[in-house]
Amino acid sequence: MHLLDTDTLRYLFAQHPKVVNKLKAATQVDIVGTTVVSKIEALRGRFDFALKAATVEELIKAYGMLAETEANLENLYIAPFDQNAADHFRRLQKSHRRIGRADLLIACICLAQKAIVVTRNVKDFRVVPNLRIENWLD
Repeated sequence: MHLLDTDTLRYLFAQHPKVVNKLKAATQVDIVGTTVVSKIEALRGRFDFALKAATVEELIKAYGMLAETEANLENLYIAPFDQNAADHFRRLQKSHRRIGRADLLIACICLAQKAIVVTRNVKDFRVVPNLRIENWLD
């Protein structure tokens, strides 16, 4: 299983050729999805844009982007933060302060699912032991 980090999701939604090609290849042999944390981050960005819109035109654009993001997410498997992920989180949260909370949650979901995290943010994720990482952009 491959789980896309939020940064890779953005490139996928923008139809970046490298990410689209890797996705096509990966889906032929594996499940590809994202985590509930990345889903929240993607939607939160869209909600924030809508709430901060200063003009009607910005509101229309923001709600269109929100609807597009929701539609894109509907086509992906969303890996949950379950008890197994929580167990990894409890074990790692005190010893891995150099990684942000959201990234650590994503890493723990990937560990729980025995999945590969697909991210451009290799530097932060590589501090997590036994986490498999791929970068589909560089």
